Amino acid sequence: METLTKQRGVALPIALIMLVVMLFSGIYLMRASNNATLMSSNLAYERDISRRADFGLSTGYDWLNATANANKSALDADQLANGYLSKYWGTTGNWYRDADFWANSVTINDPAGNPVEYVIHRMCAFTGYYSSAGQQCVQTQAVTTVTAGGAAAGTSLSSDSETYTSLPQIHYVITARVPGVKGASVINQLVVMIGA
Repeated sequence: METLTKQRGVALPIALIMLVVMLFSGIYLMRASNNATLMSSNLAYERDISRRADFGLSTGYDWLNATANANKSALDADQLANGYLSKYWGTTGNWYRDADFWANSVTINDPAGNPVEYVIHRMCAFTGYYSSAGQQCVQTQAVTTVTAGGAAAGTSLSSDSETYTSLPQIHYVITARVPGVKGASVINQLVVMIGA
């Protein structure tokens, strides 16, 4: 007579363990997918808000360029209505958080109607002509080294354009800020050099 062996039911605990492992794997994959979606959304938002700040930089540059071409001496004095200060605000502290830094800024709207704030600083110690007594400006002197083509560096090789003068180039900093969500903001800067 044949004896029956006891069945131990090993398959049921293994199936339950596999089910729990699959449940946790599914939860992990769902969270990883959500994180990737949030990260790509944040990167797209950051790119968009940075483009808005670049629009402010472009607007400030256009004003600075037009003013320099029309009347360079107008840049020796503040023009608060245009967000222009003829002296640098300062180098200490968290300037981007300081309300005084942005006090004379100009707020414009980008093509989508979003506000963009910008301010322009001339990198000089005080208002007035760049070579006035005691004035200190960040400037780049003209380079006189001759290149392999026979032209001095900093001059034009084009036959129909003007040759740059030996006057120094004064540095201007355009700072643009776009307010973001929850008090965060994006700040971009552009350094422009204009001959004195």
